[in-house]
Amino acid sequence: MYIGYAVERFRNGNLEQANRDFETAYEWGHKSRHTRKLNSGYEIPEALFSAIVRVHHNQVPAEARAVWYGILEKEAPDLVSALNAELMATRSGGEG
Repeated sequence: MYIGYAVERFRNGNLEQANRDFETAYEWGHKSRHTRKLNSGYEIPEALFSAIVRVHHNQVPAEARAVWYGILEKEAPDLVSALNAELMATRSGGEG
């Protein structure tokens, strides 16, 4: 929900509020009781995983996505590392 608000505010030029909405999305997402396990074994709260998926929809501007990942890098650097490792493994597996 907050990802959608953040993206809309970002598009309207309200960057400060968009940043706050992204931060709220992270706060709510990382508190999820249910988790998903990445192929690497890293466990991620399900709501946070859903937020990450939503931020990758085509209608989300790349600049807004960068704001989201800036928050993740600050709040959950291990998660960003795990996501990068997943991406690299997927890419290398797809080339073979």
